[in-house]
Amino acid sequence: MAVNENRGINANGLSHIMQWITNLFVKKENGKGLSSNDYTLDEKVKLAGVDTGANKTVVSDSLSNPSTTDALSAHQGKVLDEKINAINTNMGNLGGGDMMKSAYDTDGDGKVNSADDADKLGGVAASEYVKQTDLENLAPGEHNHDQSDINGLEGTITTLTEIANGKSMSKVFDTAEAMNAWLSDSENTKNLKAGDVFLIRAADVPDYWWDGSSAQVLETTKVTIEFLTNDEIDEIIGLATN
Repeated sequence: MAVNENRGINANGLSHIMQWITNLFVKKENGKGLSSNDYTLDEKVKLAGVDTGANKTVVSDSLSNPSTTDALSAHQGKVLDEKINAINTNMGNLGGGDMMKSAYDTDGDGKVNSADDADKLGGVAASEYVKQTDLENLAPGEHNHDQSDINGLEGTITTLTEIANGKSMSKVFDTAEAMNAWLSDSENTKNLKAGDVFLIRAADVPDYWWDGSSAQVLETTKVTIEFLTNDEIDEIIGLATN
């Protein structure tokens, strides 16, 4: 088993480095310089003259403006009032009453509610009822089907079986000796496939794999990581910043 020696940084080391970064640098904000005065005296005086909670109001002089926040100008307010008065006058001339669509056509289907009810049985549309002739054709009974009667079932079962048979399996043993004893029985090895894995519970004992005729050592690489101390990090950053 090969062993590699490495140096790394753990969570404590990362936190220590972030503290270094915070102490060494000032965060850059988009649109701002680090050494320039971006806030002028004129802007300060202007802001001081604005009442608390004041908002800027945008006035529109167009009835077709799609904005839902702009205020309508007094001129367009008068235009709108004239249009409303003209509509009311025309409705009066036509003999319009108070039969509003929102009250008499609540489902918005273009029919008065009472006309909708005339097309229903007990408040339910006739199309929702089952015809007597349909009920006569329904008869209770069992439904038994062979695999071949269900489209695609046999193919799916075959595919799943092939996948299951092709997968490598793994067995766990307490010791390598127990593994070898199990492999010495031909009844056990006859069902093995190349790639099957034999795992040994002992951490200091290598695992094995079946190459088709015998067990082979499963090569692994053990990586040992030694974490940098905060003092070592200080030394490295100190050399880089000086």
